[in-house]
Amino acid sequence: MKRVLVCRLVVLLLLSLCGCQKTVGTSLKDLQRAGKLTVAVSPDCSPYITLGEDGRYTGIEVDLLSMVCDELGVLLDIQAVEAHKVLPGVEAGKYDLGAGTVSDMATTGSVVAYSNAYAKAPQRLLIKPGTSIPDVHQLAQKVIAVRHGTYATSYCISNGIPMATYGTYEEAVEAVLDGTADGLLVDEYIARELMKTYTAETPTLALAYDPVDTCTYAFAAATGSGELLARINQIISELLAEGTLHWLYEQYGLTYTSPLG
Repeated sequence: MKRVLVCRLVVLLLLSLCGCQKTVGTSLKDLQRAGKLTVAVSPDCSPYITLGEDGRYTGIEVDLLSMVCDELGVLLDIQAVEAHKVLPGVEAGKYDLGAGTVSDMATTGSVVAYSNAYAKAPQRLLIKPGTSIPDVHQLAQKVIAVRHGTYATSYCISNGIPMATYGTYEEAVEAVLDGTADGLLVDEYIARELMKTYTAETPTLALAYDPVDTCTYAFAAATGSGELLARINQIISELLAEGTLHWLYEQYGLTYTSPLG
C-alpha cells in the first residue's frame, strides 16, 4: 500500500512540475493585450534597418514590419541590441520577433522558429581593390570577415572557410581595410551601402566577382509563437501576391528577388 502511495505521489509531482513549465512565445492575444510588436534588431544593416541621427529607424524591414503591424492592429516597437543577442533574446521570450537580415537558412546556437521567407538575397565578397582572390574556390586559403549571426557565418562553417567574426559591420570593414581579413562576406545591398560610406575620392572597397551564394530572409520568433507566425506568414503571402514587396524594394532603388522563384 505504501509503495502504491509513493508511486502516486511521484506521478503527481511530475505532473505538477510539467504544469509549471511555461511555454515561451507570443500569442495573438498576448500581442493585442500589449498593443505592440517588440522586435529585436542590430541596426547596422542599411538598407534593411538603420538608426538615423534623429533617432528614427528606417529601411526595408522597418517598412515591412510596419505593414505587418498595421495588419495586426498593433504598434511597432523596435529594440536595438547587439547582433549576438538578437536570437537568444527571442528564444528567451524577451522579444516577440528578431529581424535585421535574419536568415532561416543560417545555423545558429539558438532554438527559434522562423516565418516564411520574404526575400532572397545574394551574398557578395567585399574586398580592398587589388586583393587577389581569383574565384570563390580560393576562399579556403583566406580569412573572411563575417558579422555575427548572419548567413555568412553558416556559409563559411559549411565550406571550411577560415573566418573572423565581428559584432558590427564597421568592425568587419576595418578588419578588411587593415589587412586582418582578406574580405567581408555580406549581403550585396549592405555591401554597396558600405562602399558608399567608406569611399570618398579614392575607392577603398570593391566587390569581387559574382555572388558567392544566396540566402533567404525571414523573421525569428520563440518556438511557442506558432499562432503569431501563422498570421505573419499569411500577411507575407498576401504582400507577395499583391506585388507589394516588389514595390517596396523599388522605393529604395533596389531589385527585388522573390523567395519563391
